[in-house]
Amino acid sequence: MSSTHSQATSGPRAANESPATHKAREAAHEAVDRAADRAEVVEDRIRKEAAHMAEKANAGKDEAMARWDDTVETLDEFVRKRPVASVGIAFGAGVLAALLLRR
Repeated sequence: MSSTHSQATSGPRAANESPATHKAREAAHEAVDRAADRAEVVEDRIRKEAAHMAEKANAGKDEAMARWDDTVETLDEFVRKRPVASVGIAFGAGVLAALLLRR
């Protein structure tokens, strides 16, 4: 990428351009090319890291959903096996919530 760009922009010295100006122009073009190359490397690293983090987030989401499903299944089993106890627990939780919300 940078070698093609440098050749196209620096090229031969113009007739009215001083050697110092030509040298400065070439140095500036080389610096811009090096910065672009570094930016490309950094961008690639950032994209790879973002993809890795997205994969980890999806795996965490899947695990949380599986745990939620297990919890719902466990609660469903408890309610089916002990309906009276379930109603008592729900009533107690409602009373406790009401007391806490009054304050």
